[in-house]
Amino acid sequence: FHRHEGYPSLEDIENLFISTQQGIRLQLVGGFFVTFQVNWDWHNMPSPGLERNDFVFITGIGYNFDLWE
Repeated sequence: FHRHEGYPSLEDIENLFISTQQGIRLQLVGGFFVTFQVNWDWHNMPSPGLERNDFVFITGIGYNFDLWE
């Protein structure tokens, strides 16, 4: 999967924030799945003391079930 969003500033068009999420979900046995994901946020003009890039790495295990069956 891949999701991304970009937000330009209304005050300064060069001030831009981009947020992305990309990853993969693998089906395991009997409704179980595992997810590997990377989130990346980029800000063209970060606040003082912050960096332009922010990465988060996520691993998860889950279970799919249907409430209406």
